[in-house]
Amino acid sequence: MGPTATLLVVEKVMPDVVDVSAATQRVMMADLHMLVITRGRERTRSEYAQLLGAGSFRLTGVIPTNVVDSFIEAQLA
Repeated sequence: MGPTATLLVVEKVMPDVVDVSAATQRVMMADLHMLVITRGRERTRSEYAQLLGAGSFRLTGVIPTNVVDSFIEAQLA
């Protein structure tokens, strides 16, 4: 990966503050599904920033879409 390349991850992003919007409810249902089926969980923006930081990346943006997934954008730190 070159020094100016951008890493895009397509994933669900849990909101830091829970609200009652339909988008938040969809992500929360996916989170519950992952917990029950795989013992996994969805992550918040700040948790993705930490995870990417551990891999020498810095989170540069989260781009929501009209579906549950978002584009998580990162570059080499």
